[in-house]
Amino acid sequence: MKNPISVFFKGDLIRASSMIVLATLSGSAIAFLANLYLSSTLGPKFFGVFKTLIYLFTFLSFLVGFGMQSTLPKYIAEFKTKNKKKIGHLVNWFLKIRGIGFLIIGILIFLMRDKIALYLLHDVSLSYLIFPALAFLVASFFQMFIYIVLGYQKFRLFAVSLFLSSTLSAVLAVALSPFGLFYIISGWACGTAIGFLITLRYLFHEHAFSSTIHFNLHKIIWKFSMPMYGLWIIFSLVSVAVPFFSLFFSQLLIGYYSYALMFYTASLLIPTAISYVVLPRVSELISLKKMKIAKEILTRALKLYTPLVAIGIVTVLLASEFFILKISPEYFPSLTLFRSLIIFGLLSGYLLILSFYLQGKGKVKETALIILSQTILLFLISFILLRTFV
Repeated sequence: MKNPISVFFKGDLIRASSMIVLATLSGSAIAFLANLYLSSTLGPKFFGVFKTLIYLFTFLSFLVGFGMQSTLPKYIAEFKTKNKKKIGHLVNWFLKIRGIGFLIIGILIFLMRDKIALYLLHDVSLSYLIFPALAFLVASFFQMFIYIVLGYQKFRLFAVSLFLSSTLSAVLAVALSPFGLFYIISGWACGTAIGFLITLRYLFHEHAFSSTIHFNLHKIIWKFSMPMYGLWIIFSLVSVAVPFFSLFFSQLLIGYYSYALMFYTASLLIPTAISYVVLPRVSELISLKKMKIAKEILTRALKLYTPLVAIGIVTVLLASEFFILKISPEYFPSLTLFRSLIIFGLLSGYLLILSFYLQGKGKVKETALIILSQTILLFLISFILLRTFV
């Protein structure tokens, strides 16, 4: 059977993109199953507490990304070809600025732990959970290493690290679940750190942290990193949903919402995989001035996705009630929320694919507008649905 990715790519790009897509999908699938297990083990209320903290600290790590997700791969790849000694200066700048940002946020969170527990978790006695959540924040700091690896174009190592960070966090959280929520979050943090830190041996071998040449980074930071930083913040806004709604609704309702949101995220896995393939291919075609073929790639991707949307919506409408009663009966009160978010996620896949296509064309503002619109719709639909419980 012909590899579907070969519709978009040829040669080495098939292997590279296949590894990354496979790592993303398989890691996300394992994390999804772990979350499904934890949702039943913890029950709606404490699953809500767990997801509130994980989502909050995930967003905080994005908040101090400063565009590294795009800047490091782009410029390390360029410097590797032109002047390899420049890499260390760029890497160290991000290490320093992110280190300062993480330190400031960590201190503020530590000082405000009781307030966070009171207003987000609605129980000040849960403030002790802030400590493993801070460990998760520290683990997230090391995420920048995989983007350095991506800049060196070590796609296999990037894919393995991406897979392990998702898988080990999920496995350790499940393994430690009999000991309580403190250890679940600690396991999630530990697995995340290990997954990212396996890249260190390669990075030291390449002297990625050796800053022997200093040059002015002003143009790179202000002309590229900051615009991309804004885009990545918009991409990460979905992770704010759970902690944001925690301010207004009980942790029981947040548990229901987190359960539904988990399936919303899962519904985006396939369009995300398609998008990962579309983006570099469109970028390549645009650089070659082949606009018509680039548009054909988008059309082909949307046609490939459409039957999956139809099958997904029909399956959700017909089988969701049976699924919840069989797998997670304690979440049955959230059936309408569950169905609505999954269907919205399936339809949002079209916007996701389109946004990556526009990103490949270099249309940063248009990409940001689409993702922001999608996020606002998610917040609006979520708020209306959560209000029905009150």
